[in-house]
Amino acid sequence: MLVPLAAVACTVDIDRSRLIAATDGASAARDGGPSEDGSSLRKDSAGAEGPADDDSGLSDGAVGGGMDATAMMMGRDGGPDRDATRTDVEPAPDATTVDGGCAAGSTLVPSNDANKRFCIDLLEVTNADYRRFLGTPAGQTTAGQIAECAWNRTFMPVAFPAVADNRENYPVVGVDWCDASKYCQAAGKKLCGKIGGGNLPPEEADQVAKGQWVAACSMKDMARSYPYGNTYVANNCNGPGNAGLEAVGSRTLCEGGYPGLRDMSGNAEEWLETCVGQGGGPGGGDGGPGGGGPGGGNSGANDKCVVIGGSFRSATSAELSCQATNINVRRDEAQSYRGFRCCK
Repeated sequence: MLVPLAAVACTVDIDRSRLIAATDGASAARDGGPSEDGSSLRKDSAGAEGPADDDSGLSDGAVGGGMDATAMMMGRDGGPDRDATRTDVEPAPDATTVDGGCAAGSTLVPSNDANKRFCIDLLEVTNADYRRFLGTPAGQTTAGQIAECAWNRTFMPVAFPAVADNRENYPVVGVDWCDASKYCQAAGKKLCGKIGGGNLPPEEADQVAKGQWVAACSMKDMARSYPYGNTYVANNCNGPGNAGLEAVGSRTLCEGGYPGLRDMSGNAEEWLETCVGQGGGPGGGDGGPGGGGPGGGNSGANDKCVVIGGSFRSATSAELSCQATNINVRRDEAQSYRGFRCCK
């Protein structure tokens, strides 16, 4: 039996990715879902916004959203830190851990079974976090991605804001699944997936006993409907009726299921690890994070992946619940309301 314990504050460092617009099944996506300002965004088949880049990734100054290369690389020169809970060095797994073994900026989700304990980032990955990632070797080469991300030629988000835009504390959005996955990998973590490891089928992503993200949001055995309780409270979190993204953690009432865990409901919806292969030959079933499975033969770009938690543009309170998932989002989609956080 899982016993909810007091959350233990821990440490972490993070990084994030790019935008390719094609909308999820719930909103009019692939045909050009609306961006935060109402425009639509999408990358081309080479993985870049505009002409395809070569395999050097970001090192050749490829940018998205009209940002110049100088602004893109400001993170290398020490772009402004988000706050004291995040570091500005290249991610170092298990550096400066506290009780529970989590890195700073994350918290422990406890269990009587040691194999089912895990750490989750307290906040969504920010533009500042992601900019630092782009300034590291891991953020400048597309090598080392899983086979289903071979199409991904740059980690630059679509319409990535410049430092001067004063949005460093906002969640990074405009990133596809492969961008988010590589960021977490570089930090020694992964996108949130199955408790205890292994593949998390899409239909189980909303189950408290199975999924890491939903277990953290709902406080596991408490099985809350929302991170702060079972009853929806308008404006506790950044949801319906709000104009756009907000700085991460800025709504203090949008906390839970564990102390310090913010924005699990609304603000930006978040990628999960789960994807299912969509094309190619026999065996193209649920291959977990890699999609496809043996013999799937698909490119990976059109694999269906899972997002969770809702965003500022969600239409109803139900879309902001801990269990609210969309299981039909293409791996190569990026939207102006979709970000991520990491687990370990």
